[in-house]
Amino acid sequence: MKREFTLNELRRMDLNLLVVLSVLVRERSVRQTAALLHVGSPAISMSLNRLRELMNDQLLVRTGRGMAPTPKALELVTLIDPFLQDLRLALLEQGHFDPATVSRVVRFAIADDLEAALLPRLIRALQEQAPGVRLVVRDADYHCIDKMLQSGDAEVVLAALLPELQLREPCQILYEEGFVALFDPRQIVLAAPIGLDEYLATPQLLMSPRGEISGMLEPQLQALGRTRNVIATLARFSTLPLVLKETPILCNVPSTTAHFLADHFGLAISALPFNSSRFNIGIAWQHVLNQDPFTRWFTSLVSELMMELREQSQANQAPAQTR
Repeated sequence: MKREFTLNELRRMDLNLLVVLSVLVRERSVRQTAALLHVGSPAISMSLNRLRELMNDQLLVRTGRGMAPTPKALELVTLIDPFLQDLRLALLEQGHFDPATVSRVVRFAIADDLEAALLPRLIRALQEQAPGVRLVVRDADYHCIDKMLQSGDAEVVLAALLPELQLREPCQILYEEGFVALFDPRQIVLAAPIGLDEYLATPQLLMSPRGEISGMLEPQLQALGRTRNVIATLARFSTLPLVLKETPILCNVPSTTAHFLADHFGLAISALPFNSSRFNIGIAWQHVLNQDPFTRWFTSLVSELMMELREQSQANQAPAQTR
C-alpha cells in the first residue's frame, strides 16, 4: 500500500471518498451504499473509480453474491473507520448544552408495538423543550439493532434487547416486559383470568413483522405438550385493535402496549394461564455518540417517557384484569 501522498493527491482524496469506501466495504453493494448516503448509484460508482485510481487497487470486485473487498480495502477501512468516528466526535457540540437552542435531525428507530404509545408524548416533549429538533422515525427490528446503528439508519433505537443478540453498540435496559392476552369483550365472552383450555380453544393472532408463524410463546406451550390455535399473523400493531374490534379472536401483546390499546379502544386484558417468556425493553445508541450532549439528553428523555408509560401500565393492571 502507498504510505505517502503528495498534497495534490490528498486534496483529491476528500472525506466523501473515505465515507463511501467505509460504507461500500460494509454493505458490499453500490445500490445499498447509494441509498444509505442519499445519492445516486452513478455517484457511488464514480467515487469508487476515483478511489481505485488513487489506491492503484480494485478495492471491491464483483462476485456472484455482490461485491467483495480486496485485502487492501479491508486494511484501509481499519484505518478509516476510527478516523471518521473521531472526526464526528470532534465536530459534536461541546460545553453547556441547552436543548432549546439545538437545530438538528435525529433518526430514531422504535419497536412497532411501542410507537403509538410513546410518539405522541415524545413529539410533544420535543416541541416544548427542543423545538429546533426534527424527528425521523424508523421501524426497529430487534434482530438488527447493531446494523441499524452502524449503518446510520438510526442514531437511537428503542426495542426489545435480547441477551442472545449480544449488541456491540452501547445500550441501557429500561424494564422487563411480559405478555398478556388482549381481546374485545364484545366479540369474545371471556372472564379474566382465562383458563388454559379456554385460552387454547380461542382463535389467536400472532404479531410478526417478519411473517413468522410461531412466536416467543411456543416453547412454553410445547413444554406443556399443548399448542394454540393461531389463524393469522399481522405485521403491524396499528392494524391490531381494528381487527380485534371486528373479530372473535385474541392476541398476545406486551403488557405496556396492551394497556395502552385497551384504554384507547375499549379492549380487555387477561393474564396468560401459563408462565410465558419475559424480555427486556431497552434503548441503544451509536457508540460514536457516547459523548454527544444531545444524544445523552434525547436518550434520557425517551427513557423517562417510556418509564412513565410503564408505571401507568402497572398502575392500571389490577382494574384492567376485570374489564
